[in-house]
Amino acid sequence: MTVKINKPAVNLREELNELKKPTGLAGEAMLRAETPQEQFNLIGAGRRNLLINGDFRVWQRGEGPFTLTWSQYTVDRWNTFSANATLVVSHGTDDSYRDYAAWTVTVKPTNDRVQPQQVIEKGLTPNTQYTLSFLARGIGFLDDVELRQGGATSQFFIPEDNVLRDGTEWVKYTHTFTTPSNMDRDNTVALIWHLSQSTDKLELSEVQLELGKVATPFEHRSYGEELALCQRYFTQIKTGRIGGVINASGHGIVSHPVAFNMRAAPSASYSGTPPIYYMNGTSQLSSTVSGIGGSNGYSLNLYKANGNTGHGLSFWVDLSNANYFNFDAEL
Repeated sequence: MTVKINKPAVNLREELNELKKPTGLAGEAMLRAETPQEQFNLIGAGRRNLLINGDFRVWQRGEGPFTLTWSQYTVDRWNTFSANATLVVSHGTDDSYRDYAAWTVTVKPTNDRVQPQQVIEKGLTPNTQYTLSFLARGIGFLDDVELRQGGATSQFFIPEDNVLRDGTEWVKYTHTFTTPSNMDRDNTVALIWHLSQSTDKLELSEVQLELGKVATPFEHRSYGEELALCQRYFTQIKTGRIGGVINASGHGIVSHPVAFNMRAAPSASYSGTPPIYYMNGTSQLSSTVSGIGGSNGYSLNLYKANGNTGHGLSFWVDLSNANYFNFDAEL
């Protein structure tokens, strides 16, 4: 005996739709990721930002305003090249307590551009995707952003016709690029913002360079961690008392152990007139210090124009916000 069983028709499209689960934008991004590394980057695991002080919180050299006419470091890890121009660099904070650096051009460049930049140690990997993102606002024109390493140069043209419109609203820019095949991963590279001749002001904040093709939210590191990263390249000693001895030539030798953690043996300098005392506390030699030099990165030689040249005579230096030592190992 044959038994007939009637099975109702199934609408496969409806069935598949019922199986769909809401994933949201983040979930969809995870599903679209092509490699585990991309998923790793999306969830923010590990350190992502290859730039240092991208949120402009560390200003060891002071917060400005600095008036520049050539190449100079101001905010930590950021150098500005300003040939044939005069500009002012300063630290600012907006209503949301966001730190930023401001470049204000006061004398326009002639046949040249103003170039804020950060030099990256050890460079980037060739034929690899990276994503640059940053907040910008200002008045005038931002020509482009350039990645430069010798002959390996890529320029990233900024969208929205390059205009920084009113100086009040932050605009987020992102650009994914592939590094050139002739890039040397062991050599430094520079990320350079090109300001055109008609630029009046540029403000930058939350600058991030990361591996992959997704611009993730800005990585906020603690101030202490960011400061330590900056001090690998520049260290300023403003507090405390440093002791030393006078050598046979009448030079005071001052030890500085912090310099062992710097990128390379730094150049040494001082600002102000650091008070220098003999250990008996009665003889101040601040007026006799004529220079500083002979540093091997781990000590300072204070050259004296005159004074006691007794070999082995002990002394100390009092440091402050007005009288301090600089150790510079910038790239």
